[in-house]
Amino acid sequence: MSRFADEIAREEKAQVFAIRIDCSDYRSVREAFEGVLSLGFVEVLVYNAYYQPVSSHPTTFSDIKIDSFEKSLAVSSLGAFVCAQQVLPGMVERRRGTILFTGRSASLSGIPGFSELCCGKFALRALSQCLSREFQSVGVHVAHIIIDGVIGPP
Repeated sequence: MSRFADEIAREEKAQVFAIRIDCSDYRSVREAFEGVLSLGFVEVLVYNAYYQPVSSHPTTFSDIKIDSFEKSLAVSSLGAFVCAQQVLPGMVERRRGTILFTGRSASLSGIPGFSELCCGKFALRALSQCLSREFQSVGVHVAHIIIDGVIGPP
């Protein structure tokens, strides 16, 4: 992760920080944002988090473990909720800002064998729609962007 931060800093001639957090743990998210917000305001938040269960293959509903289901919901929606809570006050105060939540087609239609993924992504899409409607009048743009594919290093 720091390698990519270094690359961005070089290319953009900007100060870049890479911070690793556990998106399913609201305390971890809050602590990370304490550091981020101490550097200044956040103009753009891109929330691109995904929980990969032990198996990436379809899992029958009866075989899904509750802790795996909870983790998927927490990463997909709770983490996004807490991140948005951290940046929205500053965005509203400045009357500008952008929040982008990345989703998948799993947020639009249930997929057999992927209940834990779909539930988390549905919740994320609902959150983005609620925030978009609530904050558009104060200049904060919120969007849910569907990316069907893996985003990783080149």
